[in-house]
Amino acid sequence: MNTTWESDSFNTVYSIPSRNGIYKSKEFHGTGCKVVNMGELFGYDFISSQKMKRIELTDIEKGKYSIIDGDLLFARRSVVEEGSGKCSLVVNPNELTVFESSIIRVRLDHSKVYSKFYYYYFKSPQGRGSILSISTGVNVKGIRGSELCNLAVPLPPLPTQRKIAGILSAYDDLIQNNTRRIAILEEMAQRIYKEWFVDFKYPGHENDKLVDSELGMIPEGWEIGNISDLYTVKSGFAFRSNNMNNSGDYGIVKIKNIQSNYVDLNNIQYIARETVDQRAWNFKLSIGDLLIAMTGAQVGKVGIMLKAKGEYLLNQRVGKFFPIYGFNTTNQFIYQITKSVEFQTTIYNVAQGAAQPNISGQDIGNIKIILPRIELIGEFETLCNPLINEIILLDYQNNTLRQSRDLLLPKLISGKVDVSELDIDIGAES
Repeated sequence: MNTTWESDSFNTVYSIPSRNGIYKSKEFHGTGCKVVNMGELFGYDFISSQKMKRIELTDIEKGKYSIIDGDLLFARRSVVEEGSGKCSLVVNPNELTVFESSIIRVRLDHSKVYSKFYYYYFKSPQGRGSILSISTGVNVKGIRGSELCNLAVPLPPLPTQRKIAGILSAYDDLIQNNTRRIAILEEMAQRIYKEWFVDFKYPGHENDKLVDSELGMIPEGWEIGNISDLYTVKSGFAFRSNNMNNSGDYGIVKIKNIQSNYVDLNNIQYIARETVDQRAWNFKLSIGDLLIAMTGAQVGKVGIMLKAKGEYLLNQRVGKFFPIYGFNTTNQFIYQITKSVEFQTTIYNVAQGAAQPNISGQDIGNIKIILPRIELIGEFETLCNPLINEIILLDYQNNTLRQSRDLLLPKLISGKVDVSELDIDIGAES
């Protein structure tokens, strides 16, 4: 910590005592106020207007458990240590919102400190180390509000807090803007897929009539087949865990890396080139590869491999779709199929038949689908290519921005980079 900055217990900058969230039995769920659950806390760094579950509360409960702009929310418990005490910042919620019992709310005195600075502090290695010092438990890690309040935190001058937060916010604002653009591009591809292959309003559909099939009415000339008519799905290579390290020549993509429709390359382990078995080269990953989790709680989850620095290989129990035809440059057609309710329901039903949720490449290949004309699938892929290419570019920019922000974060938070003389617009004091 910068020795020129004072420090004190965290609760000296509270405006009111911290509070754990509310628990309500099931009969109160479904309508009423939006409620922040652990899913939102772990899924978003900034809690705002996301879709959430709802619960019925009394007026007194609403007053006690509501959240407002600038509140910090901390995870009280987590099944993994890195999730214990995870901090999110409340940003202008668009309606009355409360928080559930596994979350601690901290409301700071804005005349003394700037909430966003402390959000970034608790994301920094220094802040995370402080949180982990009070994290306890074996199977479930957790923190207590009574210990959180006593943590020593830095107290730089308020203008300095706002400047540091402003610098780091600039990165997050760019990331959020790119993320919104990615969501729009994804929606565009999904709409085209639905229009062509669900509503059957593809180019030239006016000249085709619909005929009956075992999956309902389909255009004449289309067929009912299986995924195996277009793709084979093969599980990755069984790398030895004792060959994996925190650095190396090739990153190993595992089930945990299949996240939110894309492959998340954070928390990757690596393997040295000399330990790679010759058979593993069949599972070298490229941009646009479609992967699927084949076992465990994430079974059926799919993710597209995007642009990344370095080279990556696929671990066992993660499947890769290998196209039979040459038109599948970005796998957008099969990607849209795998996201459908029908596909995911079939995967769930098959996987639950085992002691542990589990599917094979053959199980996936046997799933029945409507087979359009091959030429039409190729046209769809060509139409979607610019969309997925833009998504790949934006995602790569986001990864670069995150890396730059995360390198700068500890230097700013510790005071190693002095911002006091920088001419930064810090907005109105609040």
